[in-house]
Amino acid sequence: MARHPYWHGLIRIALITLPVQLYTATRRASPVTLHEIDRTTGERIHRKDTTAEGRPVESEDIAKGFEYEKGRSKPRAQATRRQRRKSN
Repeated sequence: MARHPYWHGLIRIALITLPVQLYTATRRASPVTLHEIDRTTGERIHRKDTTAEGRPVESEDIAKGFEYEKGRSKPRAQATRRQRRKSN
């Protein structure tokens, strides 16, 4: 079955005109999974109250973040900036 464009139009840059067609997505991208991490050390928190080594963590030191390398994590604010830089 042929897909039809959601929108079509022209983009003009200086003396060049480019035809553009916009299609809907064919599949969903996988979402970024956030983990809870210790704000001070960046270690991932297991069971919301201890790090991987079993060290207790206070609730105000727990933040959302993601693991970008094995054993290394970033808080969500830094993670969002990093994702924006990659997409540009």
